Formats: sequence, structure tokens, C-alpha cells
Amino acid sequence: MDDENTLEQEQITAEIDEEQFQGGIAVREAVQPETEEVPLEEQPAETTEQLVDTNETVDELEKQIAEQQEQDQRLLAALDEVLEKRSQQIANEQQKRPRTRSERAAAGVARRGVGFVSLGLILMFMGIVMIITLHSQTPNFNVPIRLSPICGIIIGVEILISQAVTHGHSRISVPSLIISVILVAGCCILCAKLDGDHKEETVQFNNRTVAGEIYDKSYTELKKIADITKLNVTVNLNSDSDGKIKGATALSTSDLVNIKIEFGGIYNSPKDFAADCKKVIDCYHSMGISVSELHFVNRSKLRAYSLDIEGKFEQDFDEKRIEEMVNYVYVDDFDYIEDLEDYVEPTSNTSSESVS
Repeated sequence: MDDENTLEQEQITAEIDEEQFQGGIAVREAVQPETEEVPLEEQPAETTEQLVDTNETVDELEKQIAEQQEQDQRLLAALDEVLEKRSQQIANEQQKRPRTRSERAAAGVARRGVGFVSLGLILMFMGIVMIITLHSQTPNFNVPIRLSPICGIIIGVEILISQAVTHGHSRISVPSLIISVILVAGCCILCAKLDGDHKEETVQFNNRTVAGEIYDKSYTELKKIADITKLNVTVNLNSDSDGKIKGATALSTSDLVNIKIEFGGIYNSPKDFAADCKKVIDCYHSMGISVSELHFVNRSKLRAYSLDIEGKFEQDFDEKRIEEMVNYVYVDDFDYIEDLEDYVEPTSNTSSESVS
């Protein structure tokens, strides 16, 4: 408002000065009429009287100009008094009216300078990122480093907003910006150090180590539920598998795990064989090991059973459906086979003698 009052005063003063300038020109034109130079010997006798009249006219004009100037000064003084009273009235009204919250906040930010709000936002942002990273089960310490440029964006946005609000009269809070830079740089250095330590401490698994881990767990659990004579575990880990970091408990369907089991003892029917196979499948489910293929075998002198289970769908079959998938061979009369061998052998000898 003070700027508007000053502008009005300057406009009024300029108009008054222009009027005075125009009045002075008019006086000079009136005082100095265009006359032709006449030689002294040719001037008439009335010239002296005309000069006296002209001087009197000039004096009167000067008096009028002086009066006009005094009147202008009184007008300007009255105008200044009115503007001063108006400005005081506006100032009193502003003092009486309480400032809003946004006005107080803007005044506080302008007083502290650009960088103070950014410092608070950066503290909250980096704090949240660090908490999530440190408390993650599989921490990735490169995340804070990748998100650190956002802090620069926050500072730039604050600068632009401050310049727009204050019309280019904002100031920079250098201490706040220095603290922000130190904070972000410190978090990045800390994450880089923690990432290096984490990689050194992480155990790297390969196909053989994971297979050995599965074998050890299988031996401990399977010997409780079935008579197993042989166990063979083959593992082929995917290149991006979590099993390379966490082991057998982190295997997925992209990792190939083949298990071959040979049962001991004698099974009287495919149903008994399928029952033990189902127990083994359920045992691997309870251990949390993802198995791709299971191969079961049992051989005895008179009977042989085999079963191949591929994929999760077949692993979820009930015992009856697994029984239907069992391949088996029975030799019911072993003595008959021995007699047949004895019968066939003389025949071959007889034929050989006849040939000779």
C-alpha cells in the first residue's frame, strides 16, 4: 500500500510540474513578442512608454506565477497529509486484523530463508527410506542411494516456489542447505558400507550345496516314515534364484529338484507301495521344499514297483489316484520258471547233439 501511495504522489507532482512548465512558456511568449529589429534612429518616441507598460505586465505575471506556485505547494501539502492519514489508517487496520495461518507460515519461511523447509522434508524422507531398508528381510542398500536425487528435487521445488511468492526477493539459508547435503551424503556412504558388509556375510549356495542340504533334511525326516535304502537328490538352480542366497527353503518352481527314492522291504500290493509314496510326498510338503519330480522304486525277488510323479498337480493327488499310476510286475510262480529253465536246457542240448 505504501508503494501505491508513493506512486500517486509522483504522478500528481509530475502533472503539476508540467502545468508550471507550460505556464512559464506561455509567460515567455507573452513577455517576448515577435518584433522586428528597428535601428535606433528609426524607433518612434512612444517606445519608452511601451517598455514601461511591458515591465509592469511582466511584474504582474511574475506575481501570478508566485501565487500559483504557493497554491500548488498548499495543494501538495494537503495531498501529502491525506495520503499519510490513509496509510496510517491502513496500517492500523492491518494491525487490528489477525494474520492467517498461511500468512504466518509464509512470513516464517521468508524470515528463515530457502532451505529450511527442504531440510525438514529431507529428514523425514531419508529417515523413512533408511527404516524400511534396515528392517527388510532381504535388505537392498542400493535403494537409498538410488532415491537420493529426490532430495535435490525437493530443494529445487522450494526455491522455485519461494521465488514465485516473494517476486524474486527470497534469500537462501546456507546452513540449512549444507546440513541437507551432509545428511544425504552420509546416508549414501553408510548404505554403501553396509551393502559391502552384507555381500561378504551372505552365504552363496550352488547346486551341490543345496542338494546336500535337501539330502540331510530328507534323511532326518524320511527315515521316520518309510524303509528307504537309497536316496538321490539332483538340483539345478535358476540363475536368479533366491536359493543361491537362502538355500533349500527359498526354492521356487523355476528351480529343478529331482529326487529318486528306492524303498526296501517287500510290498504285497500297489496300494501299500502308493501309501508310502504319498507319505514321502507329504513329508516334503511339510519341510517346505519345492520338488519338481519324484521317482519311487521297489524291487524284490518276485515283485517290482515304480512310480513317477511330475509337477505339483500330481503331487496333490490322493492315495487312490497315485495307486492307479503305479507300475508293477508280479512273478507268481517262481518254481514254474525254474522247471521251465530245466525243461528248455535239455532241449537245447538235444538239438545241438542232433546237429553235430
